[in-house]
Amino acid sequence: MFSFQSARDTLRFPIPLLLLLAVAIFVYHAGLYWHWLEDDAFISLRYARNLVEGHGLVFNPGQMVEGYSNFAWVMFSAGCLKLGWDPLLMLRLAGILGGVVTLLCSWRLALALQPTAIYTSLAAPFFLALSPVLPRHATTGLETCAYAALMSIALLSAPAPKPGWWRRVGLWLVMILLALLRPEGVAFAALILLWRIRQSRRFYYPGSPLGDLVVFGLLYAAYFAWRWTYYGAPLPNIFHFKMTGGPAAVPDGFHYGLDFLRMNGGAVLVGLGLMPLLSKRRTRLYRLCLMVIGGQGLLVLILGRDWMHHYRFFAPVIPVLAASMASGLAVLARLLSGYPRQRMLRLILAIVLLAAYANIYKTERVIARQVMPAVESGEYLVQAYHRVGDWLRTNTSPDATVAISDVGAVGYYSRREIVDMFGLVDPHIARMPGRVHHKSDPDYVLAQKPDVIVLVSRPDGSYWRIPDRDMSQNPDFILDYERVHKVKIGYGAETAGVYMRKDR
Repeated sequence: MFSFQSARDTLRFPIPLLLLLAVAIFVYHAGLYWHWLEDDAFISLRYARNLVEGHGLVFNPGQMVEGYSNFAWVMFSAGCLKLGWDPLLMLRLAGILGGVVTLLCSWRLALALQPTAIYTSLAAPFFLALSPVLPRHATTGLETCAYAALMSIALLSAPAPKPGWWRRVGLWLVMILLALLRPEGVAFAALILLWRIRQSRRFYYPGSPLGDLVVFGLLYAAYFAWRWTYYGAPLPNIFHFKMTGGPAAVPDGFHYGLDFLRMNGGAVLVGLGLMPLLSKRRTRLYRLCLMVIGGQGLLVLILGRDWMHHYRFFAPVIPVLAASMASGLAVLARLLSGYPRQRMLRLILAIVLLAAYANIYKTERVIARQVMPAVESGEYLVQAYHRVGDWLRTNTSPDATVAISDVGAVGYYSRREIVDMFGLVDPHIARMPGRVHHKSDPDYVLAQKPDVIVLVSRPDGSYWRIPDRDMSQNPDFILDYERVHKVKIGYGAETAGVYMRKDR
């Protein structure tokens, strides 16, 4: 499918070297963020540990709530725990491996879009290695890079005509893993398989794309039936948690997209990525790439703004954007070749690209200066929550109940029953109207009589987490709870206050 026949002797050696350089840059870049874990990773780990310990696929034993959105990642975590491996180490290594695969797939995708652009296609992996989006999210402990890799592999598999049986099995595996790794993955897998049917121009023949869609549908239907039976609900709790924002979430998503265009080279990615529209050589695969990018953009509008740095919501399609950008560079080079002052125009283009990367670098430096000192001193949010969890495990009884907004690391390290004030693993709060992280019901939380409540405050005593703010102002909380411990959080100069019920 991909051939270097026109330059076999001259390109066989340097291209692998350049790819190896891009991979090395990516691994080094990701290594800079090695200790920066995110709290959500520990939600998956707690589900995995409870499964391995015989409590079932639950966050709190006995409570059947599907509060994760990455089933395949939870299963991978459970496998690591079962084998006695360090799960945090394995999740980060898997993230880096997923990033490396994504780089290589983005290069191959760029070649598929412009087969003659041998060197220009390298712009894709180098952009991904230098941009912080994939390197940062490779080491969070989450599935982001693995999902981006599967998305890229699925797109590369899309145009393959009449594959052999082993390729078809590989295609089914990629598509079902894409659907099981993220909830939206089922929509993208279906889109790609439907695109393959349209390209075949035949309704059915042995080994047709229609058969692939049927097999995928049956596999996913079996999973869907299992999880509905297991949790007693057709939709996961995470759906209600994230998808009830309604029109109010759209402005957040819109500004999130604008920030990506403005701060992380998105404008250059999109601008150059649209250049193939000016060329008669654009492929059907390019149109599929545009549909995938548009689908992710629509999802961002629905979900709203993400709280993690470096645009996690765009990470799944940034390799597709990078490949489209490399394709656009090749098209632009051909368009400029007929102009008398093409050297000057190419110089201007080079300056624009350097300016875009300078802006990316500046943004990354600002964020690093805000966060990394706390990470390196052991006072980042997750590290502080680790200490809170350890304190709770030492100073409370095993049957104690803890209410908190960020349930990941505290829940994982404390091993106590958790009342989720944000609602990620709580059906009542998740189904309340409102945007993500804006839902709150302190009376409902207090009615469960938690033994401990953890609130995170700013230096001036205010709260940016809405459930924490509402709880701190609740008369029953003020009357019945007192602070018995606090942990410093270096990032944001916050403090995690541990409040215990007075009659405990």
